[in-house]
Formats: sequence, structure tokens, C-alpha cells
Amino acid sequence: MNNSYQEVHPTVEVSTFGNPKSVKHWLLNLLIYITPIVGFVFLIIWAIGTMGTGEIKKNFARAHLVVYGIIFAFLLVVVISGVIYIVFTGQDPL
Repeated sequence: MNNSYQEVHPTVEVSTFGNPKSVKHWLLNLLIYITPIVGFVFLIIWAIGTMGTGEIKKNFARAHLVVYGIIFAFLLVVVISGVIYIVFTGQDPL
């Protein structure tokens, strides 16, 4: 009888994100992110992936830019609707 035994090793998934960042690193990133104009510029830089941006930070920035785009589009529709209403009804907005 041929009793062949094959060892089965579970595959270990290795993260492609590199080393995890410290809490200090994320607090500094959040401080940059909440700064009004600088934060938006850094979101664009992080989304593009320059300056050695990691995959997690790149996806974070891209997701926030998508949310900002949705909010901007909604506000634009509201403002245009208001202007059209004022023009066609002839009412004073205030």
C-alpha cells in the first residue's frame, strides 16, 4: 500500500500596506487634514500618491475627495435651483 502523506500548510496573507503607522503619525495626519486650505491640498497630494504615500492613506484621501465632490455637486444643484427660482418668479430672495 502506498500511503502518501501530503502536508497542508495554511496560506498566510501578507499585508501589502507595509509597516503599520503609529498613533502619533495618524494624529499628525489628522491635524494636517483638518487645516482648511492645507488639508485639501494634502488630500490631493495623498490621493495622487506622491511623497511616498502608502496605500491606506491614498485610499483615505480618494474616499474623502469623492465625498467632497458629492457634497459640492449637491450644493451646486441647490444654488442653481435657487437662482432659477428667483429669476423666474421675480421675488426678492431676502
